[in-house]
Amino acid sequence: MYENESLNRKAVGKRIGLIRKKAKLTQPEFAKKLNMPVMITEIAEHGIKSDDNANVSFNLSMSELVRLLKLIADKFNVPIDWLMYGYGKVFNADEISFYANDEITLFFPMTISDRSLANEMYDALILMSTNRQYETKRLELQRALLESIVEKYRLYKQHTDYSGNNEYADCAREQMLEVLSRHQPPYIM
Repeated sequence: MYENESLNRKAVGKRIGLIRKKAKLTQPEFAKKLNMPVMITEIAEHGIKSDDNANVSFNLSMSELVRLLKLIADKFNVPIDWLMYGYGKVFNADEISFYANDEITLFFPMTISDRSLANEMYDALILMSTNRQYETKRLELQRALLESIVEKYRLYKQHTDYSGNNEYADCAREQMLEVLSRHQPPYIM
């Protein structure tokens, strides 16, 4: 093929995004169709920066990227040359219809252990408990859960503002308020 040419990873990511959007798939749906972890497809499409001030980015190894591109070419019937180097014209970006909703996929570092799983199970049981003995702990867990939801909304709002789709954040806010109005809790936090 074109072994001597280097891949422009940003351009490759853009072409991967075009294929995914043309197929009207979310990141998780796209990854599932390729039988790949969503983090792999997300990194291939967008890359990951270490932080706002650093020029260091994390990318897939070349062999992993080529493997993914071959899978995409096979599953979505697009030429591998186009995916890798942009040769030829597969379709125009204007032909792509976008989702009715905007979404982001977040990856948080997480450690899973026997202890962490047991703690999560304990917390879930406390949240379901109606025993007054656990009332304080239950309220603390509920508050933490609500704070987590608010923080996720804040990140979503930043994403939609940045992408120019703030109407999606407004829609999410309205839906969250609707859920709150339907479920009036018998307690005050």
